[in-house]
Amino acid sequence: MFNLKKIIGFRTPMLALIVNNTELNLEYFTEFFTINKTKIKSQIKTALIFSFLSLFLTSAKYSSNFVVVNSPDNESSSIGTTSILSQIAGVSSGSTINLSSVINSNTFLDDIISINFFVEGQNLDLVEYYDLENSLNPKHFIYKKIVSEKAFDEYSRTYTKNKILNSSNFSEDEFGIFRFQISTKSNVISYEVANAIMKGLNEFTIKTMQNNALEKRQYLEKRLSEVELVILSSEDRLNDFLNDNKNFIDSPKLQIEYNKLKTDVELNYQILKQLVLEIEILKSGELKDNAQLIVIEEPEITEFRSNTIVSLFLKHFVLIFIILFATSFFLFKRK
Repeated sequence: MFNLKKIIGFRTPMLALIVNNTELNLEYFTEFFTINKTKIKSQIKTALIFSFLSLFLTSAKYSSNFVVVNSPDNESSSIGTTSILSQIAGVSSGSTINLSSVINSNTFLDDIISINFFVEGQNLDLVEYYDLENSLNPKHFIYKKIVSEKAFDEYSRTYTKNKILNSSNFSEDEFGIFRFQISTKSNVISYEVANAIMKGLNEFTIKTMQNNALEKRQYLEKRLSEVELVILSSEDRLNDFLNDNKNFIDSPKLQIEYNKLKTDVELNYQILKQLVLEIEILKSGELKDNAQLIVIEEPEITEFRSNTIVSLFLKHFVLIFIILFATSFFLFKRK
């Protein structure tokens, strides 16, 4: 029976100290590579062979990506221009939508996987596409046979959504620039999914803006009714004061009270005027349906694979060589 340690394990140099006086002992490493150069060369050859063979087991991947700018809702920004209205109405300025959270949501992904795409001569949604792709997968085939149709449909939809997320990379920086990339075995699927997600995000921002405008308008209209009542009340107080104090000009104290009542009426009219203006702006926001995301780069269909043969070969070679080297050094080290 052959000695596995003798075949695989590295020989240990006669020098026992790797570190000598807090400094690396270069002689140790020189001797180590000298006495083990044959085995290291053998490991390099083995890594090259396995790296080459692994290329036949790795599927081609095709990527598609897009870049958009996610800017704040412009319709709400004017509300913050008047400090009085902001404090009284309690309305904040525009804010951006977290596009990454949108993509991760089940509701958004359910819409994406239900869209039909023309792929490989067939009109399929993503659930049907991955069902066909996994038709030869034993686990998939057996699960389809043993569970109910409803349970398998739920499993397929969950699998498809996870497949999209696991195949995608997306991020948003502090400037609102959102980058998305997806890599699949089909260049058509990569393009169609990226394009559908870009359009879906834009539609989501439009609906969100419209809903926000509706909610803010409804709030401001309620506030408008309250301000109108306050104006009537403040005007009544001012009129009562004038009726009771026709010669208030002769009294400094009454002049101060008059100025306060008059200022109160004027302030409420300013609020009323601003509320009416903002309500009209928000009404237009409810009807606005044009693109809200600024597209910097659109998805494209590419014929070139994203996981190139050269990059795969180098990646597999480095990984396999490190595994072989570490195994020989740590598990089969011998004197």
